[in-house]
Amino acid sequence: EKNGVWYIKDLGSTNGVFVNRKKISDETQLNDGDEVALGNALFVFKIETEK
Repeated sequence: EKNGVWYIKDLGSTNGVFVNRKKISDETQLNDGDEVALGNALFVFKIETEK
């Protein structure tokens, strides 16, 4: 997280990191609802604001 913006980066994994089904090669900004795949796991990135 940098200034309220979240990023993901592959640090040399065997199978790669995918955001919205696209393999990333550089640091990539995450947006609300993005799908992140790591190995066989699929995560949905959610941003929630404090109430």
